[in-house]
This record gives sequence, structure tokens and C-alpha cells, in this order.
Amino acid sequence: MNTAGIIVLVSATLVVLCCCVCIVFVCMRVSRAKLLRKEMRREMRERSQAAAVVEKQKVDMVLLTCTSTTPVAPGHECSICLAAEEEEDPAEWVAIPGCAHTTHTACMRTWIATCLHKENLPVCPLCRTALTPPDEVVAENENAPF
Repeated sequence: MNTAGIIVLVSATLVVLCCCVCIVFVCMRVSRAKLLRKEMRREMRERSQAAAVVEKQKVDMVLLTCTSTTPVAPGHECSICLAAEEEEDPAEWVAIPGCAHTTHTACMRTWIATCLHKENLPVCPLCRTALTPPDEVVAENENAPF
């Protein structure tokens, strides 16, 4: 074999070796990117679940502090879904203290969550009276000028 043939053979071997190194490098980068995406998705899912728990706790707190637990008189309808009250469990209904509108507990929970999600203060869905704890409503009525 002459010198020119050896040079061509060595050059071809180097080209093939460089290609193999590049392929290995690309495969390592792709697998690392997949791993990072997987970790990011898991982290986002965990954050989302934690945020959902916090959101539910906020909704429950507003629902507990800003609605009346007094029994709702028969004949009312839900201010949100407009379903008339039938012989249902009274615990399924809440009254808004500031305006006395009535809603299903589940409807009110969804309404409060929507208000909080939009970063608005929770209000009555019918008259937009702010949901305030019953103690604050009583204090406001006592301070009324008439």
C-alpha cells in the first residue's frame, strides 16, 4: 500500500470517528433535554396540586366566614343556577348575609373560586354585594345613620 492510500484510510477513519463522537454527543443532549422536561412537568404538576389545595382552602374560608348558616326559608331559588329550592337538605343552601340572596353551597363554592381566580373580591352573584363576614355586616348595620 502506498502513502496516499494510507492517508486516505486514516482520513476516512478520522471522519467516521468524528461522526460517531457527534452522534453520541447529540444523543446525550437529547436524553438530558428529555429528563429536564420530565422533571419540569413533575414540578409543575406538584405546584399545581399545591396551588389547588391552597385555592380550596381559600374558598372554604370565604364560604365559612362570609355566608350565613341559618336555614333558608322554602321557596327560594339559587342565585347562580336558578334552580328552585325543593325538599332538599338545608345544608345544601347558604344565604349571603349582606343581601340575603340564597345559593346552593356547591354553586357558591364555584362562584367564590372563580372570583378568587380572577383576583377579584368575592361578591354576591346577583347584586354584587361584597361578601363580608356576618360580624362585619352586623357592625355596618349598627353604624348606619338611620
